[in-house]
Amino acid sequence: MRVNLELQPWITTDDDMAFDSHNITREEVADRIAVMQLQESSTYKVVDYMKLSKRNLFSWTLNMDARTAMSAWCFRVVDTCGMEREIVASAMNMLDRFMNTSDGSTLLKDKVGYQLAGMTSLALAMKWMKNIQLDTIVLAEMSNGNFTEEDFCIMESRILAALEWRVCGPTALDFVFYYLALIPGVKGMVLRAILDNARYQTELAVSDYDLVRERPSHVAFAAVLNAMETLQEDGLFSSQEKEVFLEQAQRFALIASHQVEAIRLYLDHIVSEYHGGSSVKDLMECMVDAYGKELLLTPGIDKCPHPEEQSQQDNQSPVCVSHR
Repeated sequence: MRVNLELQPWITTDDDMAFDSHNITREEVADRIAVMQLQESSTYKVVDYMKLSKRNLFSWTLNMDARTAMSAWCFRVVDTCGMEREIVASAMNMLDRFMNTSDGSTLLKDKVGYQLAGMTSLALAMKWMKNIQLDTIVLAEMSNGNFTEEDFCIMESRILAALEWRVCGPTALDFVFYYLALIPGVKGMVLRAILDNARYQTELAVSDYDLVRERPSHVAFAAVLNAMETLQEDGLFSSQEKEVFLEQAQRFALIASHQVEAIRLYLDHIVSEYHGGSSVKDLMECMVDAYGKELLLTPGIDKCPHPEEQSQQDNQSPVCVSHR
C-alpha cells in the first residue's frame, strides 16, 4: 500500500525565509548536524516495533498498511489546511516512538486505539511546530464521532508521559536544509530544484515502514544525492560541484555516499512505484521542464528557506489540546 502523495513545488520569494549558504558557516552547520545526529540516534530513535505484533487470524494486529493509511490521513489533513508536510514526519515519528513504549505497545492489537494515537500525534505536532491548536471538539468531529473530546485529552497525556515530553525530533527535511548549506555556490534555482525533489522523496519515505528505522540524516542525504545526480546528467550541476559537496559532507556532517547507497535505490523504487515506473530522474526532468532551464540558470534566484527558520523547535513544552 502506498500513500497518495503528489509533488508540491515549494517556491517562496519571502526574504525572511531565505538564506544564502554564505550566511551560515560550515562550522555552524557541522555543530547543528552533530546535535541532530545525536538526537536521532538516541532520544528520537525508532525501532522495529511491529515485530512485537504477532499475527493472529482471529484478531487485528498492527501492520504496515495500517501505518501507511494513518500517514495518508495525516497528509490529507495538512494538505487541506495548507500546512507544511514536515508536520506529518514529526507526527509519525512521535507515533512510532510511542508504539515502542510499554503503554503504546498495548495498541499493537487495538485498531481503534492506534487511530486515536495517530490523530493525537498529528495534533501535537501541529502545536509544537506551528503553534496551531486543534480544539478537541474539532478533533472529535474529524473522527466522525468515533472519539470524544475526553478521549483525545487522555491519549495526549499518555503520549506525552510515555515520551517524557520529548515530542518533535529532527526530521529528514531538517537535515536536507543543512546539507544544502554545504553545496558550493550554484546558479539560479538549481538549489531550489534539489530542495523540491529531495523534499518530495523524504515525504514519500515518511509513509514507508521499511525506512522507519533508517536515520533521517541518511534518508535526507540519499534524497539530496538522488536529486543532485539527475541535475548533473542534465548539465545543470557539475561533477566538480558534486565532488566538493561530498567532501564537505564527509568533513562537516561525517557522512559518505556509500553509507546511503541502499537507501538511494529504495527511494528511487518508491518514486517509481508511486509514479508508475518513473524514476527520481524522470521526476526531476519533469521539474526541470516545469521550471525551465533558463530560469534554473538565472543568477540571483538561489534562495532557499533558512534551516533556522524551518526548525522552530524550542525549549518550551507544547500546550495540552484541552488547553489545560
